[in-house]
Amino acid sequence: MKKLLVALLMVPALAHAQFRSGNQLLTELQSTEVIDRMYGLGYVVGVTDTMLNINHCPPGSISAGQLSDMTKNYLTNNPHVRHFSADSLVLVMLKQAWPCPKKGKGV
Repeated sequence: MKKLLVALLMVPALAHAQFRSGNQLLTELQSTEVIDRMYGLGYVVGVTDTMLNINHCPPGSISAGQLSDMTKNYLTNNPHVRHFSADSLVLVMLKQAWPCPKKGKGV
């Protein structure tokens, strides 16, 4: 019964969740606060892992720091798109950097 009550109390909090914008993500990645940078880095790595080998096909040797640097550079160099959702911007950046090979037709 307690588990059900806890789950029900969490629903309103989840219903008001907001998506991150590119502006928010860049602020986190450039923050002087370690917790903010770690949150931003975790977000970038999570988005990267979610669509790995579907949207983008990076080499196996990339690091989390490299992903963070690439994201900061992309968002800094493209201020006109930073109002869009952070996940979509990270995916665009990854696809541009490491597109997956095209699969042949017919099977």
